[in-house]
Amino acid sequence: MIIHWLTQTLDDHPDLRRGVPPEGLLSGYEFDIFTHLKTDKRRRDWLLGRWTAKNLLQSINGGKTPLDAISIFNRPDGSPYCPEYPHYSLSISHSGDRALVAVAQGGEIGVDIEHIEPRFPGFVDDYFTGSEQAMVYLSSDRDRLINAIWSAKESALKAIRAGLTLDARAVSCPIESPVALDWTPFSVTYTEARHAKGWWRQEGEYVLTLVTLDKETQHD
Repeated sequence: MIIHWLTQTLDDHPDLRRGVPPEGLLSGYEFDIFTHLKTDKRRRDWLLGRWTAKNLLQSINGGKTPLDAISIFNRPDGSPYCPEYPHYSLSISHSGDRALVAVAQGGEIGVDIEHIEPRFPGFVDDYFTGSEQAMVYLSSDRDRLINAIWSAKESALKAIRAGLTLDARAVSCPIESPVALDWTPFSVTYTEARHAKGWWRQEGEYVLTLVTLDKETQHD
């Protein structure tokens, strides 16, 4: 399996931060969806996700397909898909002023991006497995590790199209503490004895994770 991924920010197009659709970005269907988004933040996040996803999909096709000829839909479970690229699994995540998108051919993928920041008291006890809690309490860099593990859980649940409809403790993602400046592997175990592979990295004040259910994965 080959994975393509891309991160972009609100500063990558002047209209994005204003919550205005860049010219030539949205299909007619998507523009209708956009007009029903209620808040400025939701509009900015949604546009940034589409902007990033379509730029990634366009690059896979050698830049030949206009962005507004690519439509991104959502399944009933909320997961995104693109009918113009039916052989690709697609995942989108936002945090702060950034979006992370990845696509994979031949298997399911989930991605997540998180800003490194303190979580509320009790967060680790409420959402982490016993082994994950032990890793956090032994770490000298807890905020980064907590956000990395949480991001990994989000990616893992997206990969099986469950999102947070499942208890976050239904999946275990034991990430090691040292900073990962390039994609670094970690293991994923679901409570039903299903296994997957994950990768994580840090970019500035953000952690990025992706999880695929396929055994052989190559980054591109």
